[in-house]
Amino acid sequence: MTKPRMTEDATVSSSSPSLNVAVSYVDVVYDWVHAAISDMHLPPGNPLRENRLASHLGVSRTPVREALHRLERDGLVQRSPDNRFVVATLTLQDANEACDAIEILDRYLLERAAERIDADRARELREIASEMRRCSREGYSKVWDEADHRFHEILAEAAGNRLVSDLVSQVRLRVHRFWLGQEVRTDGLTRCSQEHTELADAIAEGDVHSIEPVVQRHIAAMRQNLLGFIQNVAPFLGTVDWPSPSH
Repeated sequence: MTKPRMTEDATVSSSSPSLNVAVSYVDVVYDWVHAAISDMHLPPGNPLRENRLASHLGVSRTPVREALHRLERDGLVQRSPDNRFVVATLTLQDANEACDAIEILDRYLLERAAERIDADRARELREIASEMRRCSREGYSKVWDEADHRFHEILAEAAGNRLVSDLVSQVRLRVHRFWLGQEVRTDGLTRCSQEHTELADAIAEGDVHSIEPVVQRHIAAMRQNLLGFIQNVAPFLGTVDWPSPSH
């Protein structure tokens, strides 16, 4: 990945009285590591050495440490048994709990969006679903992923409950990189795109009752892919059963 270029604009200090951290440096490190983890350039269990990251990104260790703490709170980074930062792995329990939460929260947001969405947003949802179908046929997984992100952004705006939207986004973030990789490998993007189309149509038409079965089908496939991934990689990841880090 490209090494970020630091500028004079990246020297604004943190307002925290206990820290003297260049906030934008922290953001640069956070964004770089986040992207590397999301794209699987940094695989599960990979060690994240502060000195090496600081040297590679051209910053001191302090913003690196702060960025890693943020990523730990997001569930993308965890501690190894010797208390070092590593890319977070996913256990069977993690996957099941995430899928349970996403199913409940997504259904609430989708049904609420169906009751509140305006014509412009409904039209955009359908257009995005169409774009996702096209991307799935042509294999554009990165573009598909961006369209999926926008789809859920519109749902969050239409539902009008930022707390629930942020919560489901945080949960989805923990499993998305594993799930998307499986969808691409198993040609699941085609099925998933069709489910998004069904949801977009139901929301646009205010058909609340059609939402639950599609969500259940969608999450069942997500769960199956995640559990399959974990079982397949478990022999190669000694970190897969680590307990959650204590805070």
